[in-house]
Amino acid sequence: MPIKALILAGGLGTRLRPVLPGRAKPLAPIGDKVFIEILIEALLRQKIAKIILSIGYQAPTFINYFQNKSYYKKLEFITEERPLGTGGAIKYALQQLKLIDQEMILVLNGDSFVQFNLANFLSPLNSNWARILLRKVPDTGRYGMVKIKADKVTHFAEKSQNGPGLINAGIYLLKGQFFKSLNFTTEQFSWENDVLAKFCHLERFTYQLTEGFFIDIGTPQDYQKLQANPKLINYE
Repeated sequence: MPIKALILAGGLGTRLRPVLPGRAKPLAPIGDKVFIEILIEALLRQKIAKIILSIGYQAPTFINYFQNKSYYKKLEFITEERPLGTGGAIKYALQQLKLIDQEMILVLNGDSFVQFNLANFLSPLNSNWARILLRKVPDTGRYGMVKIKADKVTHFAEKSQNGPGLINAGIYLLKGQFFKSLNFTTEQFSWENDVLAKFCHLERFTYQLTEGFFIDIGTPQDYQKLQANPKLINYE
């Protein structure tokens, strides 16, 4: 069965308001595109047949932007009526699309880009609940450090722990049945804090490392860096 991709794009993007007033963060202009458009085109180039956008803030703007694109029929939109957090958004989208029993689904943050080997990343999960893409950076302070043992993720440290190390790059391959296996009934929760950090000690999360270009446009400085030089992203 072809893998579907879910892009989380429902956040308010408050940190970018000074340089991006009145616009959702994934719709930030980058050259002649918007940021989430770059993610979508990268996935389509790598033969992902169906892409689901989990949206909330400025939902109609997302739909209007893409409705005239040639690949519009390959997109599906799930709108949160209220903020659900990253974990709640994943669970809600899987439920609405009846993907909660899906063997595997690819999940991406809608405000970051990283180059990696998608074909290798999509290998079977076996007994693991999810695979997490990790990236080594010179300073983990802004992101939080990830610790590993053998082929498993074992710890997610709090942000502000400075120094070189591994970070979560915001791309996951997970089993749709995951939420059933934990009997996760909460509607609003964080995927990073309430799921990954809380349950990583069970060693059911595996990982893949990438050295590819990585950028998170969550701060004005990084957004302006990419806006000034869109060619930093090479998604061929």
